[in-house]
Amino acid sequence: VSNLKREDIDPQGTQEWLESLEDEIEEHGFERTRHLLEKLVDYASARGARLSFNTKTPFVNTITTDQEPEFPGNRETERKIK
Repeated sequence: VSNLKREDIDPQGTQEWLESLEDEIEEHGFERTRHLLEKLVDYASARGARLSFNTKTPFVNTITTDQEPEFPGNRETERKIK
């Protein structure tokens, strides 16, 4: 899958989708909008669309690096498992 931007074959249709998305954000907030986008991705994927994009998780590390243990676990047990 190419990372090059593809030409928009229907700019008006794209604009309508974006306006609908903006309306959804304003009327129902980001949680509902996120739900709709996830459903669209699932729908497209189930029908064979190959989607490539980066997503960011809501994870934020609240522990500063100086507060983190050197190794969170038991090294000896970890070596035995490997």
